[in-house]
Amino acid sequence: MSQQELLKKVTQTLDDSGIQYMVTVSVASSLQGEPRSTHDIDLVVAIERSDAKKLVKAFPSPDFYLDEGSIVDAINRQGK
Repeated sequence: MSQQELLKKVTQTLDDSGIQYMVTVSVASSLQGEPRSTHDIDLVVAIERSDAKKLVKAFPSPDFYLDEGSIVDAINRQGK
């Protein structure tokens, strides 16, 4: 799957799930007309603790790996 296909799949899944997000860093820069040679995709996902299960369900294995406990922990720490 190409980077563009993956980005489309992830953003469409987040949109369909009603989970807010923003695309940042290199992808955002490239979309705004300043191309960068990188193959990573950076997203900021805005979720509440109660949405952790919904996020995990939206991205099922084996295609994705999300750990609900880690998500809740990250929400609790708020980047600390």
